[in-house]
Amino acid sequence: MTNQRVSNRIELEGRVVEQPELRVTPAGNPILRIRVDCGERPGDLVMPVIVAGDDARVLAGLLGVGSPIRLTGRLRLQGGRSARAVGGVALEIVASGIQ
Repeated sequence: MTNQRVSNRIELEGRVVEQPELRVTPAGNPILRIRVDCGERPGDLVMPVIVAGDDARVLAGLLGVGSPIRLTGRLRLQGGRSARAVGGVALEIVASGIQ
């Protein structure tokens, strides 16, 4: 049996719909939570996005409600209330690149 690596990648473009929330973990790592509306019609598809590291601090000062955003990242399961339920599964995007 061979080992197969499974990965995912997502690209999306939309607008920030809530004020981004910057927190710092007990280890001192900044985490920014953003909700992005990327549906065809407003409110159709709002996805939670996580940004970690130095980019989180920078983006926290630049992004606000209505800011256009374009990002790449990966999907992961998420267990908190901020996740959008898709097919009964809570998903969020872990961003690796934002414009």
